[in-house]
Amino acid sequence: MQKRSLVRIIPAVALLMLVAACSSNSSSSSAAKSSTTSPTASATSAASGITQIQIGKLNFDMSKYCGTKPFTLGILDGYGGNTWAVEKRAMLTKLAKSCPNNTKVLYFDANGDVQKYISTVNSWAAQGVNLIETFDLFGQPPVSAFTKAQAAGVLIGTGNGIPGDAKVPTDVTAAVVPDFEKQAVQWVSFFTKATNNKGRIALIGGPAGNLFDRPAIEAIKKAIVDQGSGITLAVAEPQVGNWDPATTQQVMTGLLQKDSHIDGVLLTYTATGPAILRAYKAAGLPFPAIAGQSSSNELVCLTESTRKTDPNFQVMSLDGSANLDAIALAKIFAAFQGIAAPELGPTDQSLVVTMATYIDTLSGIMPPCDSTLPPGADLSTALTVAEIKAAIG
Repeated sequence: MQKRSLVRIIPAVALLMLVAACSSNSSSSSAAKSSTTSPTASATSAASGITQIQIGKLNFDMSKYCGTKPFTLGILDGYGGNTWAVEKRAMLTKLAKSCPNNTKVLYFDANGDVQKYISTVNSWAAQGVNLIETFDLFGQPPVSAFTKAQAAGVLIGTGNGIPGDAKVPTDVTAAVVPDFEKQAVQWVSFFTKATNNKGRIALIGGPAGNLFDRPAIEAIKKAIVDQGSGITLAVAEPQVGNWDPATTQQVMTGLLQKDSHIDGVLLTYTATGPAILRAYKAAGLPFPAIAGQSSSNELVCLTESTRKTDPNFQVMSLDGSANLDAIALAKIFAAFQGIAAPELGPTDQSLVVTMATYIDTLSGIMPPCDSTLPPGADLSTALTVAEIKAAIG
């Protein structure tokens, strides 16, 4: 497989999507119903199952859900052109092929094109694919295709994002959703300490309308109030960085030209953190505190080296996000095979999970830099180092 960089720019024209509303057991976005944060705490507490992701490993044994009925799996990415997606695909393929009754694993990268994404769901359903596990980048637009596919007997599992207003188990069989509220509590606590309770924060994320930025910034606003924090938002809206280093650097540079007093940057893809440092260095400003989710080997190595000369530089990242898709895969496996799996969470609502703290310099949590791995490698995925090298090498 061709070696890939951290992220390529996602075509904006293909990403005219709605900010997703949560399923019936969750809060919706403020643009739709009531909140843009996450499914409600009551839904989380009412359901058993996994609530906390682990770093570099899974919370379950996939062999328990293989069953005996033959199956064909389709792995569908709304956008698969980054190292995170490459590793996720390798992990899901490995899990599927570990089951002796797997007949085939298909893969498609919609590359940010919602029409190609929907067409693939329809095509796979017509071809007789039994299971589809997907990172649904688009939110609401594909929901009707999911519903039709499920009516035709295809089980859909979504991981790491809110699939519009899709209901579990009718529109999708499984949805594994990040707990934005809990993550925001951690981020705000970090920024409050890192900036001495007076920081001004900006959020730079992915493409316009993606499934993370709006819920994240609304959850941040709520957590600031709930904690009585003195930090404030330097810009009230998420800034479109396309989850791409070059675009993120350009956006950060533009923000600093207007306001040189931004003390912290929240990234919904912390792998773009090095781009933030380049922007501040070019502007001749001290580095900000950085927090967010989904880091990379490059960020780990750069944090380690930077703190040797600037011990006040602080970074925090929640990781293991690709493992949410593995849980969604296990849930649709179990459903297809008729295996009861309460340990994987509810079958009639979304499973809400929190990612693990991978980097937190304030708490002394710092993974080692691995100079043998490519910069974009994500060591929080449930793959061995050898498997990561094989996937992205």
